[in-house]
Amino acid sequence: SGGYGQVMMSQAFGDEVVVDDDDDKKDEFGPSDEEGLEQDSHEGSPGVFAGHAFLVTGVEVEEKKKLKMEIEAQGGEIVDCHSLVAGKEPSKLLLLTAAPCRTSNFLCGLAVGVCVVSTQWVADCLSSKQLCPFDSYRLDASFDTHTRQRTKVPKHFGRTPMQMQDRVLGGKRIGIIGNRPFHQDHIRMVRFAGGQVVDVTGDSLDYIICEASTKFRPSSSQISGARARKIAIVNSDWLCACVMQQTLVGTEAFRVALVGNGARIRLFCLAPLAAPQIGGVGAVVQDARYLVLTATKTGVQALPVQEDALQGTSDGGSGHTGTCQPQENTVWVLEQSGADQQRSTRRFALRSCLNSHYLSTFEKGGALSYDDEAAFCEHVTMHELPDILPASSRRKIKIETCHKNWIGAYADGGVRDTCLVTHATQPAVQHIFEMDILGFQD
Repeated sequence: SGGYGQVMMSQAFGDEVVVDDDDDKKDEFGPSDEEGLEQDSHEGSPGVFAGHAFLVTGVEVEEKKKLKMEIEAQGGEIVDCHSLVAGKEPSKLLLLTAAPCRTSNFLCGLAVGVCVVSTQWVADCLSSKQLCPFDSYRLDASFDTHTRQRTKVPKHFGRTPMQMQDRVLGGKRIGIIGNRPFHQDHIRMVRFAGGQVVDVTGDSLDYIICEASTKFRPSSSQISGARARKIAIVNSDWLCACVMQQTLVGTEAFRVALVGNGARIRLFCLAPLAAPQIGGVGAVVQDARYLVLTATKTGVQALPVQEDALQGTSDGGSGHTGTCQPQENTVWVLEQSGADQQRSTRRFALRSCLNSHYLSTFEKGGALSYDDEAAFCEHVTMHELPDILPASSRRKIKIETCHKNWIGAYADGGVRDTCLVTHATQPAVQHIFEMDILGFQD
């Protein structure tokens, strides 16, 4: 979800990011700060801030209005990331803030390579009627209140935006997958960071940034094509981390867990101990058993979840699953035909990692079984749900069978093609599965 102006983040079946109300910088190292400031103070300019542009962020509304009046009265200009063009930023640009933050203007300033300065600098410049040196006013790029770790802004960042090729994504070819607002915001930030935005279907790609919002469903063909070319598909947080740390960070912790052909998944369910019912999800969840869809020698069952299995949940699709690897009989591989991939459907066959057999709903209204081949009865359609259950990092889905029924898991271990109204406004809790995306099959 989200665009610049909000906080960036990521997730599966889609994804998200951080931005605010700021933009660009320029492409040339200038004289040292001290040399440039000395020149400015002796040129008899119409104001203390003449010739300077400022990205202002991380301050209260009234404070921002005050800064704008003071800066403009002294010949300066207030800009934001939406008004700037990458590579054509003002020759003298500074990022003003009260403290490190993750707004789009803040990220823009870091992306183009200019100094992050405390707003106190403006007050002191006005008091002394000249531009003060930056050194005692420089701020960090970030500060983690939990680890107490600081991310320093490089010392060479000054008033002059860096050349495009010297920025953190300089020379990198980036594809972007997402809804229009996401696409536009990330194109802007990638370009500020020196990257080149290219078509995701092109032959030469270094990374793909994908929206991870539940409101966005990427094309299966795009995802499959990128995976076939071994291109890392990352969320917006990767872009943010690169800009904040001013280095190309690793992609493992930022991989997007996308539902597509070859995805390795586990399916969990809260099965009510009372009689099945439609609706009243909140009421039955409190008296339910947590189960995982499991392939056994006798058939498909919903078995109680072991404590270590809950600890081994996915971390966003990077392929790592916590402190332990999931048991093979609880892992399923999604397989999708070429036609379904082209149409970006959510129709899949589920193949067990235990015996390579496919989950089958051959018997309408009956228990799920196996089949050696993926035909009509071995395909299901996944429908994503809003977060109506307690918070979880997993995707909430219902699974529709070829008979237009829902798959249900029950406290007795049964997994059945349940003959209930498919389009009920509020699904019964036994039909709601949580999908844990572990990664993709090699």
